[in-house]
Amino acid sequence: MVREINTVELNELIANSDKPVIVDFYAEWCGPCKLMAPIVKQVESENKGDIIVCKLNIEENPDAAIQNRVLSVPVLLFIKDGEIKSRLEGATTKSAVDQKIQKFFK
Repeated sequence: MVREINTVELNELIANSDKPVIVDFYAEWCGPCKLMAPIVKQVESENKGDIIVCKLNIEENPDAAIQNRVLSVPVLLFIKDGEIKSRLEGATTKSAVDQKIQKFFK
């Protein structure tokens, strides 16, 4: 199951994670976010142990959205070595997510 995090946990992951991190910024009311949920779950299960995959609700954590320039949802951030390496904005395909993983995390 994809772990739900808050702003503090996100900042800790960015600063301290020894593994790459994918963060799914979403909102409950967001239709495209609901389309992305199964893709995010699949990515998490396929990369268990190698990549940390988590979700962050922007309505409950507006500071995290502002800090990471998330202006609309869904947004996936790809974080490694304390910095954002890439992002995907809007609903996308699993193959697009896999391409980012290959490019920035492998």
